Amino acid sequence: MNQYYQDNMLFGMNPSSYLHRYAVNGKVSGNLACISEIKNAAVVLYSPRGCGFHYRCHVRSGQSPVYDLECADLRNNDVIFGGEKKLTALLQKVEREQQPEIIFLLPSVVSDIINDDLAGLACSLQPQFKAKLVPITSQVFSHMDKSNGRKVLREKACQKQKQKFSSSAVYPGCGYVEVMDALVEQVMEPQSVEPLSVNIEAFVWGYNGEDKLQGMSDMLQKMGITVNAYLPAADLQTIKRAPRAALNIVRRKKWALAMEQRFGTPFLHVADMQEWHGIEGISDLYRQIGKMLGCEDAVEHVLQEEYERVAARYQELRAEFAKYKFCLIAHGIAYLPDALRVYQQDYGLPIEKIC
Repeated sequence: MNQYYQDNMLFGMNPSSYLHRYAVNGKVSGNLACISEIKNAAVVLYSPRGCGFHYRCHVRSGQSPVYDLECADLRNNDVIFGGEKKLTALLQKVEREQQPEIIFLLPSVVSDIINDDLAGLACSLQPQFKAKLVPITSQVFSHMDKSNGRKVLREKACQKQKQKFSSSAVYPGCGYVEVMDALVEQVMEPQSVEPLSVNIEAFVWGYNGEDKLQGMSDMLQKMGITVNAYLPAADLQTIKRAPRAALNIVRRKKWALAMEQRFGTPFLHVADMQEWHGIEGISDLYRQIGKMLGCEDAVEHVLQEEYERVAARYQELRAEFAKYKFCLIAHGIAYLPDALRVYQQDYGLPIEKIC
């Protein structure tokens, strides 16, 4: 997984987090963020050249510009009379030069307005190509709008159960989920389910995401659970075999709902990382996985061993933190309850002020 949060560590700020909360990200950036995780994939943006230039380097790709992004370079004549021939020639060039397993066709505002049928075109051209052609269907407004935001806050405020929170809101997810939906509908194939196996969505697990995913994989292996695929960070054949897993562990549930509907794969939605924080939160995560896979005893045995291994160091750090006073600077009021619980309860930090 690309180090999505590197800006925070290098500069002490994450411009994408502020853009996400206070602006509307272009969904092409979300498309590219998802596709950049897929091995041996190429991208053709069906747009004017300005879009192709702009999206080679944007906020989400600050550490890894998309230098090999290809653009159809639509002109006025193409918009009026159609750009199919130009697009076909470009796809042939991409396959010849890059030799990818998958070529993604991304729509743009222009292609959406003139209602070009990328799906139909890809279907008719597929026999000419060795690579799998995957057109992305624009889901129009991709950002989480205010009505969804209010719904999430209202449901969280009203929740009385002790179970982990997962809102009923479903939204496209800034272009990222458009690609995930396409993988479910166009690439994945029916499989015989392998018991005690999982797919893990390999995106937005916080700082040092790669290390966290590796740690999860190691823990699951001790429990007798195998990782079938990290999605979308896989090659074509692995993505095709994704429905072999008995459970999906996901951060965004829209594509997981589509996979459940098409292949019957259940999912565990990790909606808010702070809900699963600290020793208790992490233990709850694995207990929930064990319950859904029917291996609770094996999970509990490993959790007990791991707690005994880290308990002394954990208490030592809590005692060290307790010597100081802390000021909590939060993103906003909505984040305060979870943030206070994480820092006070899990870390043992005495919070004296809130900013």
